[in-house]
Amino acid sequence: MQGNLLDLIRGYSMPYVKRLTGSPSDAREYAALVDFQIKVALTLLAAYSGRTAAPIKLGDTPGVGQMLSGIKLAKKWTASLDPVIVGWREFAERLLNEFSRNIHDGKGFKAIRDELSHGTPIPVEDASAAAICTALREFSEIVGQHIETQVSKFCYAATPTSIRLSCGADNQEVAPLWDFNAAQGVIGIYSTFDTDGVYYLCPSIGAYRNQRPENTAAFRTTFLSKDPTEKHFGQFVFEITRDIAGFCEDHSPPPYDFGEGEHAGVIFVTWTQASSQGNTHRTDMFRRGQDNRYEWFDVSANTWIGFSSFLRKIANWTLLARRVRIELDEQERRKQVAEMGTSQPTGGMKITAVLVEEAETPDDSSPVQVTPINLQARADNSCQPSKNFTTVYFVVGDAGMGKTDYLLTLARARAHAVETNPTVESPLYLFVSSTGRALSNLDDAINTSLSITHILNNHSAKVLCRNGLLVLIVDGFDELLGSSGYDNPLGSLEGWFKDLRGRGVMIASARSSYYMTRYRRSLSETTDLNVEHTVADIQPWTPEDTTAFLHSYGVPATALTDLSARDWRLLTIPFFAKAFATWSTTSRSNGEEPTGVFQIVVEQYLSRESTKIADQNNAPILSKLELQTLFSEFAEMMHIEGKRELEQSDLELCASAALGFNDIDKERPGLRRRLTSLCGLSVGEMVAGDSKFGFSHEVIFDCFLSLSLQRRCAAGVEMTYVNNVFSKAAINTAVIEWFVAANVNVAQSVLDILRPAGGTSSIWKKNVGALWTALLNHSGGMPPTLAASELEFQTVELSMGRGKQLTMRGAKIDQLKISRDAPIIDIKETSIKYLTVDEASTLSLLRGVAPEMIQKMQAPGSYCDTTASVRTVLEEAGVIAKQASAATLEWLDTANYFIESLVSRPDAPIVVMHDNLEPDSERLGWATRLGLAKWTQFLNRLTQCKLASWEPLVAKKQPKKRLVFHVSPAEISRRNSSIPGIADFWNS
Repeated sequence: MQGNLLDLIRGYSMPYVKRLTGSPSDAREYAALVDFQIKVALTLLAAYSGRTAAPIKLGDTPGVGQMLSGIKLAKKWTASLDPVIVGWREFAERLLNEFSRNIHDGKGFKAIRDELSHGTPIPVEDASAAAICTALREFSEIVGQHIETQVSKFCYAATPTSIRLSCGADNQEVAPLWDFNAAQGVIGIYSTFDTDGVYYLCPSIGAYRNQRPENTAAFRTTFLSKDPTEKHFGQFVFEITRDIAGFCEDHSPPPYDFGEGEHAGVIFVTWTQASSQGNTHRTDMFRRGQDNRYEWFDVSANTWIGFSSFLRKIANWTLLARRVRIELDEQERRKQVAEMGTSQPTGGMKITAVLVEEAETPDDSSPVQVTPINLQARADNSCQPSKNFTTVYFVVGDAGMGKTDYLLTLARARAHAVETNPTVESPLYLFVSSTGRALSNLDDAINTSLSITHILNNHSAKVLCRNGLLVLIVDGFDELLGSSGYDNPLGSLEGWFKDLRGRGVMIASARSSYYMTRYRRSLSETTDLNVEHTVADIQPWTPEDTTAFLHSYGVPATALTDLSARDWRLLTIPFFAKAFATWSTTSRSNGEEPTGVFQIVVEQYLSRESTKIADQNNAPILSKLELQTLFSEFAEMMHIEGKRELEQSDLELCASAALGFNDIDKERPGLRRRLTSLCGLSVGEMVAGDSKFGFSHEVIFDCFLSLSLQRRCAAGVEMTYVNNVFSKAAINTAVIEWFVAANVNVAQSVLDILRPAGGTSSIWKKNVGALWTALLNHSGGMPPTLAASELEFQTVELSMGRGKQLTMRGAKIDQLKISRDAPIIDIKETSIKYLTVDEASTLSLLRGVAPEMIQKMQAPGSYCDTTASVRTVLEEAGVIAKQASAATLEWLDTANYFIESLVSRPDAPIVVMHDNLEPDSERLGWATRLGLAKWTQFLNRLTQCKLASWEPLVAKKQPKKRLVFHVSPAEISRRNSSIPGIADFWNS
């Protein structure tokens, strides 16, 4: 980066100019501009002072008085005959002359600036206010002119480690007083020195930190007057100004200055608060109190209070809670209308949702009783400001499990509690629904949800979230970006993580375990996300709960006697139970007999929607079969095109294709007009109320997508069609299971056509793997084909096929269960997260197995969760040959265990004690499975090979540090030798 120095300084004055409003409040902005001009002058003089016998030293948090004192030191350069130094000394004298004179009402600049910073109000009289503002404007112009005259002929050239100024023979290095931030493309001026780095101010982006040790050491040695008495003050300034920026009119970091004398340790922030009633210009004081608590001076109460109280005040906390509650009530009403066809509350008992934290070992036979978790209590507790990482809770469950009901109830209850009792210090829960609609990014979804409040926006919401006052709930996160979300599961969430800077709490729901697998894989490809994840599975109802619920709706016991085992499994899913209960109390009275729970859901939906497709005589324009075909076509288009909603033109196109109409108006009069009646009742309307069609629930979409597959394949399986459906987007497992149950022979034909095609995308592999698994389960454990290579599976249970050989090379399997009567299985280059066998001898069925490809393995009497222990069991079973070079293998097994653990468990940041590298969190229990010595060896090898480095953390007790990867764990796992350091890491 290089250019004219005068242009650079003028450019950095523009953010102050842009904030001018033409009102008396501009006085504070002009004062802030002069503060910045003083920083520029002082740092330039300090850089040149190295050529003199009177070097200028700077304080760790220099205020205006201290900076002017630094400039006064340049007056001592009278002994120097160097014309360059003479010129800079004369420049300093001219500046000091300006600061020594009175500029308004017998007061100099510093006196006026201190009064404004310390809360002295600007006079209410227009003339007096204008006079102060004019005086400060003219003074800033004079100071600016002195600086411009001095640097007008200078050029600069900046690199990440050097900034050189040049003017003819005059050539001066100004780093580390100035800093080039290559990532942002800006130059910063020294602001604060701290033990964790040097903080610089760039008016266009605010304060930032250069934490390179060599930069910190150079500044301390050459320019620092004395080490700071308080640690992490620079971080305090950075965080306060960035948080206030979220509520500023232009969302840019506001100017600030440091207090002196009795106000030492205080920062004064001048900013403009935006609100629906207009802008408020203010100056606020902040400091760090006991135990590093951030505090704000409440002038009205004349006392220091917590920073969170300041944020509640500027967010109009009680009014915010009320507006959030009103919007959530309305969302609940719209959801009720969309799903049940009425806004009236339905009867029946309410079954409380049960959430269980994801088990590290998915062993269904484990006798250990799993304890449900209280998500609200966990989330509230995670909002503590002392944390060093962002916490994310994923609520995972199949379609219809009640995730939306649970999270919406959580948010409504909290908003009501805060509204009725403003002293409640618990966080608000912001509910953002993306279910049923694809938005371009998370910020769009949040801004849409916040628009009703007229108080918050995306920027201020992040501030409240970062400070533990707001918990963001994203319902249907896996649907937020449509089908593209599966290719990039982190999506715009990664931007939120970075903006939260290791703070805050988020809750997201996702219906697909496949999505979580992809999400974790995406996490393992990143290098510096300071996030802890917890996955909570929402549990199906117990048979007792289901029976009690149905009886509470008035469903007689006789109605349950003829239900199949498959129907009973569906009834443990709340959505199906509610649908069955409604059908039993309405349609059953008309003499209709059940045709299975799946078909009941479809019939209910068709009956409700058919009333919208009627002519002027209220006669149906489409038969029930035609309407079912039409909705199947809708679902197919949504799936193939990655949409969550359809426009009117899409509906007309589907109607023509599905029903074989060449002219809709001629062949079915009134249908085109009636199609618009289907729009505006999607779940998407919960957010925006727009006129698009969307299914009222994700289960309904799944039902019709499955019906579409059944209809299109009934007369024959067409290769292009099925390959397109299985390639475009992830298909929910239930869709495929219903498809297999409807016609297993057709489903087998689809698999026989798809499998040889050998799709390359992860989505194709997952979908075809799900079809293979559904057919496997339908047959009771007999493989539907003996070739299943390169596919992705969740749970595979092989119990039939003795004497045959199944090839599953290059596959990915979450859980593989093998029984003694299973076929021989070739799993060469197949990664398996969890392998279980019914007896040790069953391991002999494995071929091509590699210990490093199996993360965990369980057999009767043994449990292995390290590469070395897996290797030992496989060697003893005779599945693999014993290795002679045990010493060589020891490091490889050690490294492989830790790296694969990081790839499969990227759910918690690696935070350790500074002295002995012992893990700080129970979530890292796997880290010491091989002993602290091997864990230490592994960490040291990572840092020695420059694949990672340490970041010190602020901690009350023992010092801690966090491991920051420069190369992602996934890349290290692939042993990509083209990346520097990876080959050295793996070599023993």
